Amino acid sequence: MHISENNGTFTAQHVTGPTNNMLRLKIGRGESQSFDVSVLPPIGACRHDDGLTVQEIALAIEAGLADANAALNADYIVKAAAIVENDTRQHGIYEYLTRKIIETAAARAE
Repeated sequence: MHISENNGTFTAQHVTGPTNNMLRLKIGRGESQSFDVSVLPPIGACRHDDGLTVQEIALAIEAGLADANAALNADYIVKAAAIVENDTRQHGIYEYLTRKIIETAAARAE
């Protein structure tokens, strides 16, 4: 997994061979707010059509955010999210990537 940051927007890439995911989160601090999940154009020719909907991905992101905030005693929020159209859309990976992004942000803020 690789996590990078550019002006408060974090991108996590997780490629294991048969599965691949990219999650981009614009994060901040403060009170919880709603956010949109944008779908970026496909990368490559692979297709993974039986995955989660954008609404289900938003729920996975919210779950990962809640877990990370509880563990860190923090108040991170997601302002916007983006995924790639042809990623492997599984609930657990978006929770995991969200937690890792928030952990990375917290470590850089120390």
